[in-house]
Amino acid sequence: EESAMSDVRAVSTREDAIDALNKGEGFKFDPNLTSIDLKSRYFDYESDQGSQLVASALQAENKVDTIVLSSNWIKPSGMTLLAEAFSGHPVVSLDLWNNALEDEGMETLANAFSGSKTLSKLNVATNQIGPQGIVAFAEKLLAGNSSLTWLRLSSNKAGTQGALAIA
Repeated sequence: EESAMSDVRAVSTREDAIDALNKGEGFKFDPNLTSIDLKSRYFDYESDQGSQLVASALQAENKVDTIVLSSNWIKPSGMTLLAEAFSGHPVVSLDLWNNALEDEGMETLANAFSGSKTLSKLNVATNQIGPQGIVAFAEKLLAGNSSLTWLRLSSNKAGTQGALAIA
């Protein structure tokens, strides 16, 4: 496994990462890269392959702390793959706008960042998240994360229960 990761190419630009995603090839982030923007690639439309590739890249040693994964059709199963990579990784800003996380994916995300002292910006707008996911988020992430200063939850289905949980 160790040698397999050393054989994948290091990407230092959005274009390099997109090329690897489009080809379904493993990659790792350049050691000096601190942010990656992979928005609007729809890499999980048919499967979770894109989430798996990004998760593997994040699990290798890197300095990436700003991650944009908006508009990629990330579903709860894809979030499960990514959450393992996020957990323990010093993510400062995460943009997951316009995916398909739903309640299950939001709960998985909240568990991954529960107790995080680095996450300060989170965008999970337009993800089909209902009251159950919002409540789990409030209980697991908001309660234990003193560093979160910017949050976007708009265009979800929070309902009264979800709204009260984050109030």
